[in-house]
Amino acid sequence: MAWKGGRPPRPKTTRLSFPVYDYNPQSLQKYTMRQLRKEYSRLRTVANKRLDRLMNSEFADSQAAAYNAGRYIPLKGLESESELRHLLSDLGRFITSEQSTVTGQRDIMERNVRLWRDEKGYDFIDSGNIRAWVEFLEYVSDMEGFVYELPTLAKAFDELSLNNQTRSADDFKAAFNLYEYYTER
Repeated sequence: MAWKGGRPPRPKTTRLSFPVYDYNPQSLQKYTMRQLRKEYSRLRTVANKRLDRLMNSEFADSQAAAYNAGRYIPLKGLESESELRHLLSDLGRFITSEQSTVTGQRDIMERNVRLWRDEKGYDFIDSGNIRAWVEFLEYVSDMEGFVYELPTLAKAFDELSLNNQTRSADDFKAAFNLYEYYTER
């Protein structure tokens, strides 16, 4: 049956050859070198295609792209079986991550916009500035010494408003605008 209009269908996800819980260096020891090399080559091809797409998109500066770009070298460049198992473990994690595809990155971005705009009431957040907002949150986190994931930062912002002093979304918007002003220069 042919696809007709609307959003194109999502491609089939890449399946791992081994159970997902086996993609760690210790569990991969039970497989033969031939099996490991075959799986590494297959996943390396998929990962490099995904990385190329990420690098040619607005997500070229994402953490997933930065960490994984150039990481998966050809088999002939590997120096040991241990290195193969470690890289195959990393490949399994990358391939199964939503962050490894442009569509996944967009879905994450849309969820973050909904979190901040719709659930937290920061109506100035949209798909055009969510990445700058996340950078701003990371900057605030670094300056304050917090180590949080984005949902935890949202909760921390709520607690900051309740415990220390009342701060409105407008106060945070003003701080964000000031941050953007100085980082664009």
